[in-house]
Amino acid sequence: MKRTVFILGICFILSALIVPQILTAAEKANLTYWGVQRDDKTNAHRQAFIDKFKSANPNCNVEVSLFPFTDLLAKQVTAGAAGTLADVFEVPLEIQQRAAAGHIIPIDPYVDKEDLKDFLDGGIKDATYQGKLYGIPIYNAGARLFLINKDLFEKAGMKKFPETWSEYVEVAKKLTDSSQGIYGGSFDGAGQNTYNNFFQYLAQAGGSILNKDWTKCTANSSEGVKALQFWVDLIHKYKVVNPNTANLDFNENIALFAAGKIAMLDGFARFEAQIKQINPNIKVGYMSMIGDKKRVAFGATWNYVIAKNSKHPKEAFELIKVMTSKERMLDEPAFMPTRKSLLNQGKWKDIDPEIKKNLTYMGAFEPTTVLSQMIETLSNSIRESLMLKVPPKEALDKAAAKIDAVLPKK
Repeated sequence: MKRTVFILGICFILSALIVPQILTAAEKANLTYWGVQRDDKTNAHRQAFIDKFKSANPNCNVEVSLFPFTDLLAKQVTAGAAGTLADVFEVPLEIQQRAAAGHIIPIDPYVDKEDLKDFLDGGIKDATYQGKLYGIPIYNAGARLFLINKDLFEKAGMKKFPETWSEYVEVAKKLTDSSQGIYGGSFDGAGQNTYNNFFQYLAQAGGSILNKDWTKCTANSSEGVKALQFWVDLIHKYKVVNPNTANLDFNENIALFAAGKIAMLDGFARFEAQIKQINPNIKVGYMSMIGDKKRVAFGATWNYVIAKNSKHPKEAFELIKVMTSKERMLDEPAFMPTRKSLLNQGKWKDIDPEIKKNLTYMGAFEPTTVLSQMIETLSNSIRESLMLKVPPKEALDKAAAKIDAVLPKK
């Protein structure tokens, strides 16, 4: 009798251990996925790889929801606070906001460290928060560089591209003919891109907009003053950019470039399509971003992340692996790869070498929760200095004080 009871007890324990495993194997993981609504070709390409994941993982289902850009970002904030985010979702530079808010999980335990080395350094840096990796980069739209007017370069006999601020000034002088309204250089003194345009010069000088824990504005550092003074000097001392630069946004600079009035347009490679619409005959080339202490080009990638509220983080990461695979990126319709190894393969091998080189300089500013206020405050102060209303130091001190007042404190 005792032997029978003992055997039954052992069987009960074993069944308690085995049955959950059987149920787990039979259980279907229902994953949710949120992404940006893009063009039909890009949407279809993305869906094809989601379907590929589902075929390889019959115990996983993926429910896909696509949203316009601004709607997706807004939904991530509200759903993050409510704990109802999708298991996997696409997020741009705001990835660090989501990490700081505790809405997404670190993915270090899941990643292949060797495979990670294949991704652009700037993309991995942007996806890292307080030493932990929160996403895998996807959708590389490129970094700011210079689009050049080949005819103006040829006319001036310019064969070597500048790499430093001082070299840039000298080249811009040779390309400038103010009597014809032609200026060698450019930057966005007005509009939505002033902030990211200034960020890269600040970073080139060795500075940053915020301190490491995002509690204090450091744009008024000696590096920040140096960067803004350089911009002021480009207009008023060296006279190598349009004297009305403080009032020119990127669209107006694009129009001037298309009209043959700017030799080096500080912008994005995608601007070429807009330029060609205005002037189909203009010959456009590319030049990597310049630097002072180092070369930095503003640019950011989108990322795949896993929600903290996900019940299936392991399966979610397996989906991310498929969505960031070499196979998918090689045929991506609209965006360059975030994998370095693919930049010289397939259709990507024909990309201008300067565009590829420029990706190695990619970096981005801190995407805080008060970013829109920071952009407006800093851009307004920069414009005041460009118009010689206040010196660079005073302008940046004023901006820093206003930004410090709204920055979240720990």
